[in-house]
Amino acid sequence: MRRYRIIAAVYTLLLFCGLLGSIFLSFGSFTAAYGAAEGFFGEKTEAALRQSLPLRDPLRRWKTKLLMLGGGQEIDGIYFTGDGLIENLTVADETVAGQNLTALAAFCRQREASVVLLPSACATSRHLLPEAALLFDQEGWLQEAAAQLSADCGSVINGYPLLSEHESSRLFYRTDPRPTQLTGYLLYQALGETLDYIPYARERFSNTPLLYDCYGSLYTRWSYDKVRADVVTALLPLQDSRSYRMLHTAPEGATAAYSSLYPTEAAASANGMDCVLGGLSARIDVVAQGSRPRSLLLVGDENALCVIPYLALHYESITFIDVTLCSEAMLDGLAAEQYDRTLLLYGTPTLLNDDLTGGLGRLTGAAAPLTPVP
Repeated sequence: MRRYRIIAAVYTLLLFCGLLGSIFLSFGSFTAAYGAAEGFFGEKTEAALRQSLPLRDPLRRWKTKLLMLGGGQEIDGIYFTGDGLIENLTVADETVAGQNLTALAAFCRQREASVVLLPSACATSRHLLPEAALLFDQEGWLQEAAAQLSADCGSVINGYPLLSEHESSRLFYRTDPRPTQLTGYLLYQALGETLDYIPYARERFSNTPLLYDCYGSLYTRWSYDKVRADVVTALLPLQDSRSYRMLHTAPEGATAAYSSLYPTEAAASANGMDCVLGGLSARIDVVAQGSRPRSLLLVGDENALCVIPYLALHYESITFIDVTLCSEAMLDGLAAEQYDRTLLLYGTPTLLNDDLTGGLGRLTGAAAPLTPVP
């Protein structure tokens, strides 16, 4: 214990000296940033330090190491499990979830849609977290949410029990909150009856690494070099004669086009996880020439991307849309389009913290905010 205290004291001294040295090296820019910042002395100082210090990244890493040496297990809402990073789920406004569930139910009644509710990593990997960790009860909330939606939606799949059965597998990335392609395959199996297809057996896919040494958004926030890199792996069909086209669209227009469901070139401008479908966009259109000629509308968040390559084996046309990223014009245009099947797929962080009511309401012609059912 004494050894760790000595190490922590040394790191504290280094952190303090680094801070003073950084201010000295950038005194002019620090003064300018301080004068332009708003708020009281402490707020202005913090804003100026973040903006102007040339050593801010090393200082942030030193701070993380210092907290780890002091026994800290959670930093910036992220837990370090020894094998990876897991983000804790917090709820800022409890009314958001009720409003979102009401909007989902209204959408289902209008579009005859089915729903998938997906937990985050801190629920499925609870066994890896400290016993004293304060966690939101995703299991209980998802069970209640599924029961509430079942009256209005064609089918409701609660992803918690599905993923809990495979908690020892890599369901989420080590350095990113997104689900892996294994999670996508488990959802693909579970959706067969709902979306009218017979899922391909696991034996018909090969486990193929796409990119090595990938670091996601959690690693950027953690700033600690003891986390193993991710390997982005896909389950690819052993035999697939289909040809694929994929188009990404933002409110300002088309942003990227690919001829593969796993465009590794997309990772060059972001992180490796974006080689799955090219990352997130407001709208993604996938055409799978050779699949059954029918269409699917998938409304959801980034969690939905992992299942789309498998669904493309059974749907010639798939349109994914994130209502929080779309303009009103995009949503109005989509509301007039017709699809054979419609699926809603959201993770609990989105349902609990992001307002979906305006976007979903726009798709159903009820743009006014919805009030939750008591």
